[in-house]
Amino acid sequence: MGSNPLRLVVVTVVFTVGALLCDTPDLLAQENVYTGCLKNGSLTKVAIGTAPQSPCMRSEVQITWNQTGPQGPDGPAGPQGEQGPEGPPGADGTGATLFLARGILGCPFGICNSAFRPVGYTDTAENFDRIALAAPPAGLTISKLTARLRTPAPEGGIVLVQVVEPFTTNVFLSCQIEGPSAKCESSGTGEIPGNTLFMIVALANYNVSGQFLDLSWQGMPH
Repeated sequence: MGSNPLRLVVVTVVFTVGALLCDTPDLLAQENVYTGCLKNGSLTKVAIGTAPQSPCMRSEVQITWNQTGPQGPDGPAGPQGEQGPEGPPGADGTGATLFLARGILGCPFGICNSAFRPVGYTDTAENFDRIALAAPPAGLTISKLTARLRTPAPEGGIVLVQVVEPFTTNVFLSCQIEGPSAKCESSGTGEIPGNTLFMIVALANYNVSGQFLDLSWQGMPH
């Protein structure tokens, strides 16, 4: 035994630390601090706390450490995940109002122009003051203009539906029915300045006299 001091030191350290841990199992869950004496790579006199079991000799170095080591560096970023599924369409914006209108196309000789009141029913005999409407003082955003014929347009037939400012070339929104379809729907939005008059105009390149045209669109005041 006396000829192998290293074995004695190692055994002493193992049993000393083991005894301390066995005697205080509730301390394992805490951030324990250990202190011991280091000499030639061997630890002795290990105790829980900031002091060893007995003072270190001049030839020994007192060291202290805790149970948890320092946090390691961040690992490399993982690969990008797959794109998720497309979400459901959002609800219509708050404050938007759905407007419905119906009119009778009067085109007995082909190429024609019929004007419609933006709200409610109109026919070709109505006066201008019934088929024009003024935007609110702060303006109006319009969208989703939809037009539907009772009977589909013939092959090559076209019905162009527009929201316009009367007596100008300003077109705020439009869609075009092309035969043999009976319906069109606009894309995007249109901005109508405050207090501006507007109405709905339909232009056809064939005889559609007496046919109903159903209209709908959304308007959101500013």
